[in-house]
Amino acid sequence: MYRRCNVTMDKDLLTEIKRKEETERIKCELIIEEMEDKSRTTMDLMPGAANLVAWLKARKVKVSRKGVCKGTCKVTCKGTCKGTCKGTCKGTCN
Repeated sequence: MYRRCNVTMDKDLLTEIKRKEETERIKCELIIEEMEDKSRTTMDLMPGAANLVAWLKARKVKVSRKGVCKGTCKVTCKGTCKGTCKGTCKGTCN
């Protein structure tokens, strides 16, 4: 992603993309979107992740939800967030 957006690894990718000219910025945003779409179709949960979340919920352990969704959960969570996106998905996940 860094290479395709022409950003060195020692810099923050999103900050550097924001600094680019509009045409280049849009190109980089499309690259990120493409790579995220691909990863959504190929990623698997880490072993035990679902059990850990269930365990935390059962014990009412508070966890940070700030920044979890970033407005993309209508695509990303496919209805699994159960409202943790705090409405930024416009109701598609609840």
